[in-house]
Amino acid sequence: MTAPRDPLEPRGETPGWFVSSCPLLAQETELGASPLSPVVEWPPTGPVKVWHAERAGGFDAVLAHIARDAVDVVTGPRAQTISRCEVPGCVRIFLREHARRISCSTTCGDRVRAERHYRLHQAGRDG
Repeated sequence: MTAPRDPLEPRGETPGWFVSSCPLLAQETELGASPLSPVVEWPPTGPVKVWHAERAGGFDAVLAHIARDAVDVVTGPRAQTISRCEVPGCVRIFLREHARRISCSTTCGDRVRAERHYRLHQAGRDG
């Protein structure tokens, strides 16, 4: 008996179970269409999405879909909401959906709240 193949490992064709669980990928596989790879070009007027057709399958097709979504975010109307996490030491970016949000995740947000709580309680003891 062999161990099941890791679906994220880039070798061979896309496994059937993955194709059936991802309708968009299944549609491309059935139609024999090659995925389009988005490329962002940065002219002086701002970012522009350019599509390149390449023959790719399996893992490359999945990466092409992820890249397509990323380019849509960078060049679309949500680009204005891209923000850097303001927590010291964090290098992540996120889509700011609320004006008061300053962190990329609950982990970073909890870190800020814990630091603020500690600072306030230390100030109360010192004063």
